[in-house]
This record gives sequence, structure tokens and C-alpha cells, in this order.
Amino acid sequence: MTCINGTGILNSWVKRNIAPAGISYDDMNALAAESPAGSSGISIMPFGNGAERLLENREAGCSIHGVNFNTHDRRHIIRAAQEGIVFSFMYGIEIMQNIGLAVDRIHAGRANMFLSPVFRQTLADVSGATIELYDTDGSVGAAKAQAWAQASTRTARKPSARSSCWAPSFPTRPHVPPCSRPTPSGRAASTPD
Repeated sequence: MTCINGTGILNSWVKRNIAPAGISYDDMNALAAESPAGSSGISIMPFGNGAERLLENREAGCSIHGVNFNTHDRRHIIRAAQEGIVFSFMYGIEIMQNIGLAVDRIHAGRANMFLSPVFRQTLADVSGATIELYDTDGSVGAAKAQAWAQASTRTARKPSARSSCWAPSFPTRPHVPPCSRPTPSGRAASTPD
């Protein structure tokens, strides 16, 4: 597991300080979707919540880069925040991959950042992993993720029918359509959203 609590708080900071007053997270996610991928050149380093374990307990701070006051607005900043959180998550995934762990599937509770279509699709695109959401909160999801991780080293598990998935929008495996899982026979088995 990779810890993104410290970077995920950026989303609530943006809601309190950048987004219109009283906006819901769903509406904020809709605004993020109005900005193109890459946020028209804005990038946010989301490490503004004190020392980060991913960064060897350093305090890197948050920084916003590339803002053009003539062309950017809150939609771009909201999306850039979500993309910055994705890339901090990806940094954690790369650490896991560097120690030999394969990350081709991400199990998460249907909550928090995973409620954002922009966040989910961006994470699927940059990681190449299929994201499976489960009707649970983060605490139950974390416990299940640990159990699945241990079980996956012994046996293959079928995902619950309650799951939804987001696959990369670009092909990462030949002949496997998006939001599909390869079956043991090598043929793709679609998973309903």
C-alpha cells in the first residue's frame, strides 16, 4: 500500500480555498473534468501536510507551477491538484515496483479521491493498472487490500461482483479491451461497470 493521506488533503484544501463556497466534491470533480489532461500546463506538487513517509520524512511543501493568470482558472487548479495527487500515488507505486512488486490492479473503497473520474482515469493511465472499487470505506478497504495481497501470492482471486473498474484509456496489453481482465485461458473477460 502507498500512503497518500498527506497529499490527498490537497483536495480538501482546494475545496476550502480555491473552489466556489459551498461546492460539493461531486461538483468539484465535474469542474476538474472541464479542464484538459495536463491542466493546460499547471502542475502541483502536493506535499504540503508536513513530513512525508514517501519522501523519507522530509517536508517538501506544496508548490504550484505554470499558472498563467490570463488563461487558467479554478477548473485547471482543481484538476492539477487531482493530477498531482495521482503522481504522488504513482511515486509510491514505483517504489513498490522497484522492490519487485507487480502493480497491475488497484483495489480501493468507493470513497474519497476514488470518487473522482479524473483521479481514477489518470491513475489508471499513468500506472497501467486496472482500478477496482468496492462498496466499502477506506478502513475496510485497507484491511481487504492487505488480505488480498497476502492471498494473491498463494492463489488467484476473482473480484467481487460489487466491484467497478477503470482501465487505462491507452492499450497496455494487446487484445485486452479497457476495463477487462485477462482470464487464465488468455482471453479477455469483460467486467461490467
